[in-house]
Parts: sequence; structure tokens; C-alpha cells
Amino acid sequence: MEVNVGGLSTSAAGPLTGELKKFADSATNGLIIVAFGSLDVGSDRFFDAFNTAFSNLSEYHIVWR
Repeated sequence: MEVNVGGLSTSAAGPLTGELKKFADSATNGLIIVAFGSLDVGSDRFFDAFNTAFSNLSEYHIVWR
């Protein structure tokens, strides 16, 4: 499933390859990909909030990009 966020433009995705494909294929309950692009999110508090949230989602594979 692809979720588009209001007004952001994206290009078509290509197929996964290599280690990322293996990791995604092994995600039997789902895969969450987190990407902030060029957004400056250097705050420790910001990352701590996501780490706390994701620690409660152990049944999913999560990729930080």
C-alpha cells in the first residue's frame, strides 16, 4: 500500500533489490518506511519520540531512510 501525503510529489518506485528486498520480503506483518527527505529533524527529542513509538511495533520491520 502506498500512502500519499497531501501535496507532496513523488516519482514511481522501482523494485527493491539486494538486502533491502530480503528484509522487506521477511516482514510477514508489514514494513514501515520512514523518510523525512531534506527536513531538518536533528532534535534528539524528535528521534526519541519515534524510537519510543516504534519500540511498541515490534511485529513490523522498520526502515529509517
